[in-house]
Amino acid sequence: MSLPFACPLCSIRLRVEEELAGNKVRCRGCSRVVIAPLLGDDPGFRIVQRGVDVDALRVLTPSTPRPKRKWGWGIGIGIVAIAFVVLGWYALFPGEALPPIVGDLPEGDAFFYRSSRGAEFLRSGSFPFDGAREVVTLNLGTRTLTVYGGEFSLAAISDGLKAREYLVLPESLFQHPREDETIWLSSSRIALGPRSLVEEFRNPKAPRFLHSLTVNQRRTLDRLPLGDLLYFEKATRENSILPVRIAGGSAGMGFALRLRSAEEGDFTMAIGGANDFESQRARSSLMELMGLLEEFRLESKPGVASALGRLSSLRLTWRSNEAAAIRSLNRLGTAQSDYRRAHGRFAHSLAELHQEGATDGGYRLRLNATDAGFVAWAVPAQARITGQFTFVTNETGLIYRKEIEGEPVTPWPADPLSDGWTRLGD
Repeated sequence: MSLPFACPLCSIRLRVEEELAGNKVRCRGCSRVVIAPLLGDDPGFRIVQRGVDVDALRVLTPSTPRPKRKWGWGIGIGIVAIAFVVLGWYALFPGEALPPIVGDLPEGDAFFYRSSRGAEFLRSGSFPFDGAREVVTLNLGTRTLTVYGGEFSLAAISDGLKAREYLVLPESLFQHPREDETIWLSSSRIALGPRSLVEEFRNPKAPRFLHSLTVNQRRTLDRLPLGDLLYFEKATRENSILPVRIAGGSAGMGFALRLRSAEEGDFTMAIGGANDFESQRARSSLMELMGLLEEFRLESKPGVASALGRLSSLRLTWRSNEAAAIRSLNRLGTAQSDYRRAHGRFAHSLAELHQEGATDGGYRLRLNATDAGFVAWAVPAQARITGQFTFVTNETGLIYRKEIEGEPVTPWPADPLSDGWTRLGD
């Protein structure tokens, strides 16, 4: 028979054979060495190696005792060796214990954990279930699993799902009537997503996300402090959370935010590099965060490059809205090129281009055009509240930025660089 117990460091569920009760075992979740619990309530029970004849060992052991000073030296050397092993282990794996809800995740490509405070910081809205305190999202290819943690009233949530015409299935499962969305309820967890992922989450024998990490990926994850936001992906994909483009490597990438207040916190991003080339590229990529973080600094440890600083919700709003404004100007430039090919001139108004005057992120678009050329600019709807910079472009396709308190830019600057404008991409 096997003996179930929870890891005292990361709370992941473990199971060992009864013969290992009371012995040291390595946790498959956090990779730390823990002691398996004893069987029964007998505090004197211990497991020893079987098949060892103690009397025979006494015969084989020399009866002449070694000088005591040699034992002392041996013990001292042993203590030093153990200390080096322990320090070496924590140097390689210094990370804090992850939230238990993360340890429950099945195999996947990336996860994003948010506490209730972290969700408020991102302005992503309140959790849809009363009693939820945290949420983690798992991505596996094009499929997504969302798990909420907290204290839930099963009766109230069940009644709400039935009112929305969810189909009631056995084992606390509910199925959406028209979509591939299954919800599983318990008093402390709510999981929703495709039926296959929900079943993997419920199955204690299914492979877990943390178990599938390579040594290099685990080292990268352990560089991230536990906080209100925690994101990690095994290999770099298109980043849709932060308003910056970060190039990573094969050893994982992630970020964490530990809030000091509702408006700002300590931010860390780590990128793992499997070789010198990836490590150098990671450091260069992390420089993109300079405009997002205050008190920005870089750190490097073997195999991992990190950027640290202070992140405020205001700067995050600025950079997100500015990224949307840049996308809008690029779309407008493409639309003008298409319009000129079709009509032999540039469009004189946004209406001719079927472009909206407001971007999707707190900026206003303006256009001043003739048949032969145009100037388009994106201005913050509220200077230094919805955005920091004004952006301008023309028929060349180049985009420049400048902090001018949201003032309009009707004529094209004669010499943008001399006039204090910065060309994007430089």
